[in-house]
Amino acid sequence: MRYSQRPKSVTREELRDNTHDLQGINWEKLETTREQARSARSSLYYLTGQSLLPPSTARLPGTERYVDFRRTNTNHHALIAHFQLRNLISATSRQDIYYAGRSRIMRTDSLGQSTSCVMDLARTPFSPLHSATFDITSMATSAADNLLIAGAFHGEFALTSLSAAHGTKPTQGFITHHPNGITNHVHIFPSRSGSAPTAAFSSNDRCMRLLDCTTATLTATHKYQEAINCSATAPDARLRAVVGDFHEGLITDADSGAVLQRLPRVHNDHAFACAWADDGVHVATGAQDSTVAIWDARNWAQPLTSFYSTLACPRSLHFSPVGGGRRVLLAAEADDVVNVVDAVSFDKCQSIDFFGAVAGVSWVPDGSSFFVANADAKFGGIMEFERSAWGEAEEQQFAVVDGSSMAPVEHVSHVAPMQGQSGSGSSVGVKGARSRGSNTAPPSSPLRSNNRGKERGSDGERERERLRHGRAKVPMEWIDEHRMQGEARVRLTETQRSRRGMRLGELLV
Repeated sequence: MRYSQRPKSVTREELRDNTHDLQGINWEKLETTREQARSARSSLYYLTGQSLLPPSTARLPGTERYVDFRRTNTNHHALIAHFQLRNLISATSRQDIYYAGRSRIMRTDSLGQSTSCVMDLARTPFSPLHSATFDITSMATSAADNLLIAGAFHGEFALTSLSAAHGTKPTQGFITHHPNGITNHVHIFPSRSGSAPTAAFSSNDRCMRLLDCTTATLTATHKYQEAINCSATAPDARLRAVVGDFHEGLITDADSGAVLQRLPRVHNDHAFACAWADDGVHVATGAQDSTVAIWDARNWAQPLTSFYSTLACPRSLHFSPVGGGRRVLLAAEADDVVNVVDAVSFDKCQSIDFFGAVAGVSWVPDGSSFFVANADAKFGGIMEFERSAWGEAEEQQFAVVDGSSMAPVEHVSHVAPMQGQSGSGSSVGVKGARSRGSNTAPPSSPLRSNNRGKERGSDGERERERLRHGRAKVPMEWIDEHRMQGEARVRLTETQRSRRGMRLGELLV
């Protein structure tokens, strides 16, 4: 493998079983198969102690197909400055993909044809108290604000406008001079006043800091008891989820930083990943004990569910954006695996496996695809996976209370035991509905039809038929379809979304 040659890109059409996989590896020439290599690597991962879970541990069934492989560009490699920090890629479109190369932020496109350096911080002079090397540990972009921001190993930050003229130097400074001031995570969120975008820095010196991206000045510093590894701000910018070198997550006031809720202890190790979904309700946290927990913001008493990662611990979590189709959660592990988890039921996934350390994952803002930064020196690159469909609807049971029909349940909240552990757990959902993951049969009592339906003729008949079967089509998006048209976060029109996955752009006319 050391002396084998790879093409500059690998496309979906070029995949050929064991002679040409999504990383361009010819397994047949190596006299083995990809499946055998995967089995050997997984076993070695466990035997060397890199995985805390034995191979027999029950995981989410990887039976789904939410995305399809599109392309790997093999000549683009993100570099990991700290082995626990894996948010080193961010895309504002399929034509603008930014990734960290130690002291540089590089830009490329989905075809890998154009490459440029957006930030060159390699020779930047800093305070004599610190090294002159700007080792990028985390980065983020805001497509709406045309912003790119990066944090580094010694508390440095660099900020630039993506619409600035070529050659414009980035704004640079320090968020802290603490000797243990590693920037563990940074994300950009809009302020509630709508004035200036704000960057939230999670630092290893036990602080959360807020930076006004317009003036590049710190507006708040929130001190905690342990190192902060990641944070996620709610869509309305009122609350913030915070995880770090502690086992329970924190729900804090986004302005004051005050801890409003300590989440029950589900994780048994430090947490390095969290995400807040665009519906404002669902929150995900991931820890080094290989667990991912899903929370409902309407009731923090216990998680909706929790599950194990596949091979390594989860390092980066990202919910799909509004307008991106079926609700899914990207759970990127430290090595080899990105799980695309069903974010409606959270009981199944599509497991994408390859070979190499994951430096980060990023959705395109319109949700049509996402990119994976594979940092393997030999077989890494920028990998793209596109959504295979959009706007699916799924049959789901009506809530039934005392034999009366209720509105269809948009999301069935349930608390499940950890995958692979014993325990019955509660399976009662919203308004008394049974969860889809429950082994208990649905109530057999007949559903009542209302009298108003009888006056609607054929519409009433359809309504009664729907109620008689006790099932309904439930939208899989974060918001209802009728709200998509006026939603600023939705980047694609209804027609464009309906054509997603049809690959019309590849037709020759």
